[in-house]
Amino acid sequence: MEEQVAIREKRFNEKEFMEFVSEQIDKFKNHAGIIRNPDAVTIADLNHSLSEYSVVMSTLLSLQALAHIEARKHKERFEDWFSEKYLMIRNRENPKELSGMKWASQKELERMVRVEYNFEYKGFRDLMDMAELRETFLGRMVDAWRNHQFILNQLCKNIQTEVMITSSGLSKTAGD
Repeated sequence: MEEQVAIREKRFNEKEFMEFVSEQIDKFKNHAGIIRNPDAVTIADLNHSLSEYSVVMSTLLSLQALAHIEARKHKERFEDWFSEKYLMIRNRENPKELSGMKWASQKELERMVRVEYNFEYKGFRDLMDMAELRETFLGRMVDAWRNHQFILNQLCKNIQTEVMITSSGLSKTAGD
């Protein structure tokens, strides 16, 4: 009974997940949007963005690792729970004194677990789905942040080129 209550309280909550996604996207936007004017990127803006990059990346990687651990733990709990219920039903449905020819198959036993413990089964599936969604989402955030690094690197190259062109133009002007 306690197990049912705990599962009911932790069932997949779409609203909670969407709030989590929204919060992470807002944080990403705040850090990705550090450059105030994309038409005139200053060296100060770029330095600030570069210094923020590693902090954000470390945070995202930590969140992703935690999400992976959470997903693995939910899966292990489910597998332990399912194994226990499966063995209980198998022992009930396939007594040793019954001929092996009349035993319920593995698939039949698995379906019996799903039917007899439907509420708990769905609760575990919901928990695993939520954990998997978080892990996948954070993985995509890490990928997006890596792409942001490419943009920052390109901006650095552009500024270096501009400085070289400007300084060579100044030296030609000074020589005239």
